[in-house]
Amino acid sequence: MSYQAVQWALDEAPMLRTKAGLPDTTARAVLVARAERADEFGRDTHASIADVIWRTGFDERTIQRAELRLEAAGLLVPDGTTRWGTPAGTST
Repeated sequence: MSYQAVQWALDEAPMLRTKAGLPDTTARAVLVARAERADEFGRDTHASIADVIWRTGFDERTIQRAELRLEAAGLLVPDGTTRWGTPAGTST
């Protein structure tokens, strides 16, 4: 777990907004779950989808949509897959 990445996700990353202008707490929770599995530089966030489901309580499709919003905002950068086939990413 990366304390630095989690702190960044909670305190420094911009809060995304929904179409209604409300805070996108789903995307924030997914970002924090990914950050918990990052290295100290915010890289290699290789949490499996099952791990993110466990940590957030969201279903797979909800997590996928949140990750797309995070990627569009530049807060999560996909960079391939791990040797186990799980998506690897970087929290910027």
